[in-house]
Parts: sequence; structure tokens; C-alpha cells
Amino acid sequence: MDKKQRVICPRCGARLLMDTSGNGPKGKKECPKCHYQDYPESFPVVTGRLRLEEGGDTFYLKKGENVLGRDATSGTADIKLSTDEYMSRRHAIIEALPLPGGDYEHRLKEAGSLNALLLNGKEVGRGETLALQPGDRLTLGRTTVTFERL
Repeated sequence: MDKKQRVICPRCGARLLMDTSGNGPKGKKECPKCHYQDYPESFPVVTGRLRLEEGGDTFYLKKGENVLGRDATSGTADIKLSTDEYMSRRHAIIEALPLPGGDYEHRLKEAGSLNALLLNGKEVGRGETLALQPGDRLTLGRTTVTFERL
């Protein structure tokens, strides 16, 4: 049985629906937008998204660890939300952990930032980890995003 999952093209960021079960046709898969080719396991599975409150830009979360931070040339964030000077380059981590049945649990962790991280208006303690629910609002510096599960 084919198992189609939402994935992201590693080259162009296009969202695709792809059989990642290994039961489909063998060999490399191709992104129809940029024609990037690789084996299905190289296309990250999409588990959720963050939507910027101001401007509405969308950032997709992959399975595993997603580091959130400021868009800076020396930054190490996977998801660079904005150039907000009150946001650290490595501000928070969202971990997407697989659950039985194909769903994912999303956990928010404060990443040791010098700047505050708020979840629904309440400060998250240094190193603290909390479960995320759809509709939760995260504030990093002066930037707010809403979490959505896919």
C-alpha cells in the first residue's frame, strides 16, 4: 500500500505529496517545480507550519528538530523567521516526534536565548519544554507566529 506524505523539496522548498513508504516505484523521485532528483528519504516530511502574524508568511516544520531564529548570515536556524533584532539567531526549537498512527507531537523548547520566548503570552523558562497545540501563538523577540498542525 502506498503511503503518501507531505514533503518539502530540499532545493526549492516546494511542497509535494510523495510516496515515502518504499513500496512504490523504486529509484529517485523528482520535484516537478525545479526538477531536483533524489531518493524519497532525502525529502523532509512536513508535520506542521508556523504562520507569521504580520505579513502571513508560512514556514514549514519537518520531522525531527526545527531550530527557530533570526535571519542573520552567521545564524544556524533552520527556520529564519525575520530580521527582528530582539530575536536570537537560535531562539527556540520545535521538535516533531512521530506518534502511532502517523500523527506527530510537537514540543517547544527554549534554546537558551538571551531574549524572551512567549507561548500564548506566558514566558517559557530557560531550557523548558512544552507541548504545542494547534493555534498556539509563539512570540520570539517582537515577532509572533501561530502554530498549525498538518
